[in-house]
Amino acid sequence: MKRALIIAKSVNNAFIGTSVEREPRDLGVNEVVITGVITDNSVEATARMSGNLGFHTIVVSDATATFGRRDYDGVWRTAAEVHAMSLANLAPPQNLWPKDGNSWSTSGGVFVVDAQDDK
Repeated sequence: MKRALIIAKSVNNAFIGTSVEREPRDLGVNEVVITGVITDNSVEATARMSGNLGFHTIVVSDATATFGRRDYDGVWRTAAEVHAMSLANLAPPQNLWPKDGNSWSTSGGVFVVDAQDDK
């Protein structure tokens, strides 16, 4: 049985003030899979840092969530809208898993996938 590693965080970026960077590196792991809430805050901050640190970073779109909120102009945006925009901001179009299920290859960075897609 594999052991689970639970690391508590105190800010929106899981790499700040924790051993999240050291633990995978010590194990020779170069891929980080991110799930959780709030897509436009903690998930996005952690994914960006993970990519910046050189990890192959995967954000599982249907294993992340957020809340509705007002945008800069005061217009209400639904949770689905905020979630979708946050995911779009994380990965350029070439790093979004193709809906046709074909694989892609890139030089690294942050990738967004949907666990419900047949791959």
